[in-house]
Amino acid sequence: MTGAPAAYDIFIDLSHAGVAGPALRRHLDRLAHDAGLAPLAGCVTVCTASVELADMRDCGFDVELRSGPAIDVLMRAIRMAARARRHLVILLGDIAPGSEVIAALIEAFAQDPMFGTSQPRFAEPSTDRIWPIPGGEAQRPPLSHRASLPQLAVDTITPELPACCVVLRWELLIGVETSDQHGRTLAGGFLHLLAEGRRLGFRNIVRNRVVLSAPLHVYDIYPTPPIEEIEQLYALDSYAAGTPLLLANLSERRAEMLIEAAHPDANGRRRLLLDCRGMPPLHNGTAVCTLGFLDGFRALTDTWDIHVLAFASTAAFHNFKSRYPAYTHVSDTLAGTYAAALLLSQPWDIGRVAELHRHARAISFLMLDAIAWDIYPNWKGPEAAWGFIAQYADALFYISRFTQDRFNKRFPVAPDVGEAVTHLSLAAEDHARSLPTLEPIANDILIFGNDFHHKHVRPTAQLLSDAFPFHRIMVIGTANIPGSNVTATQSGNIERDTLDRLIAGASVIVFPSFYEGFGLPVVEGLARGRTVLVRRSALWSEIAALSRLPGQMCEFDNPASLVDGVGRALHGLPMTPLPSGVGLAAGEAPADWRACARRASDLLVRQLDGASMQRWRVREHALRIVDQ
Repeated sequence: MTGAPAAYDIFIDLSHAGVAGPALRRHLDRLAHDAGLAPLAGCVTVCTASVELADMRDCGFDVELRSGPAIDVLMRAIRMAARARRHLVILLGDIAPGSEVIAALIEAFAQDPMFGTSQPRFAEPSTDRIWPIPGGEAQRPPLSHRASLPQLAVDTITPELPACCVVLRWELLIGVETSDQHGRTLAGGFLHLLAEGRRLGFRNIVRNRVVLSAPLHVYDIYPTPPIEEIEQLYALDSYAAGTPLLLANLSERRAEMLIEAAHPDANGRRRLLLDCRGMPPLHNGTAVCTLGFLDGFRALTDTWDIHVLAFASTAAFHNFKSRYPAYTHVSDTLAGTYAAALLLSQPWDIGRVAELHRHARAISFLMLDAIAWDIYPNWKGPEAAWGFIAQYADALFYISRFTQDRFNKRFPVAPDVGEAVTHLSLAAEDHARSLPTLEPIANDILIFGNDFHHKHVRPTAQLLSDAFPFHRIMVIGTANIPGSNVTATQSGNIERDTLDRLIAGASVIVFPSFYEGFGLPVVEGLARGRTVLVRRSALWSEIAALSRLPGQMCEFDNPASLVDGVGRALHGLPMTPLPSGVGLAAGEAPADWRACARRASDLLVRQLDGASMQRWRVREHALRIVDQ
């Protein structure tokens, strides 16, 4: 060898590749001349199944052919490189990295004196797709597009990771023991060697911009030792026991899988998760809201491959599979990766946020209201979750401007979080469904709410029972209200058809809540042409301005004005309803469920197309701190 001093030795394992004789000479010629490794290579140790006579003259390398256990040959190569103070390039199989690949791997050592091993990413030759970093999965994750790599960090620091092409720093070679690997397989000895280097303080670095085409099986790309040799390592080194988990939880590994999930499929669609686990197996406003969005997204299956996640009991109660046959249905537990996830309700704890983050490139949330934090200020779950998503979510949706204003005042939203008000459907046809063959259920006064204090159902029912003792009062939302003219039932216990008949048969509907995010029963009553009395709030002016429903919505602000309004409604006297439709342009139709879903979809698409992975990384870092 002449010219520049050798920078590295090379160990090549061909013991199972069937490469010998003339084929071996051709492979070494390819490495030396085509790959360009000869000028800086020192000693090249080749492990073959048997040492055959072959003409190695002028092959460009100083070659030593050896047979026997591959791990023993590797240990010999390590000792030789350590004595020469040269790095060691390890090549498992008949791969041929170019000199530029080896140079880039060695360059990583200049970044940090404790980077002890360096390896490239590996491409499958026929597709040019990238093999994923293994994470202990029973099934191999899908290969990544090469175009995903520039969105990753330049380098990823990992635990020990045997691979078919690794460069070992010469300082690491000096410190490792080479005498205790005898009897192990090459993969097992290699893993033990790397773990020992890690115990010395040397870390592995994966260079995400350096790609080597490797015509090998995935198990040869990242060789896995026999289980007994792994258990031996775990007995020796308890920290090595977490290696598969650490690899699986690498931030850049997660990022790569989510970048891949954000790529459109062959039909131009991305995978969207609609998380419905906030929906109960009963009839209430949250259920109506969730079903409405699921109905609306049916018009967007050309944009999204939609997966619906719900608890099995909820999916069965609401007949998800028969109602939404075009969706993929997932029960109880979240798995897989998605371009985007939309939780169709507020998150109640940071755990739900973290779970969606792990499985989706972009995460978003539908804020129904900010009531829970206001009435239970010591409930830390919503406070932590809502404060977090205000800073780190990709998109927040609000079912009214009133809800957005309340949320923003309590949880200031970061400038790069996408926000949109997507009112629930205000289209009459979405709420005034055809009644069953039975007649409407006649009642003079229908009161809506539940047992929460802010709904103010019980005081309102008692007030109206005293004021109108000869009129029938139906209360939906709480039970056991005194009064001979009062019938009360718990919220969620009424079948949907029965509820529709009750609304259609009411002379006047009263919605006495102090604090609402939207008020679906109000809209349903208006859609049936009923008179609906609501407590004065900016929300109701907002809803009236964006709707053209046949009923009239009138406000009250104290017990006297409520009694007066109910009396006027019962006797057909003039009332002053809130002006409707004033927020709509001439000829503009109120939003239906499809418009609600499309508004959410449009913002999600903009966030996916416009945001870099840096936003995801910031959220990942914040969640890792929270998880400590």
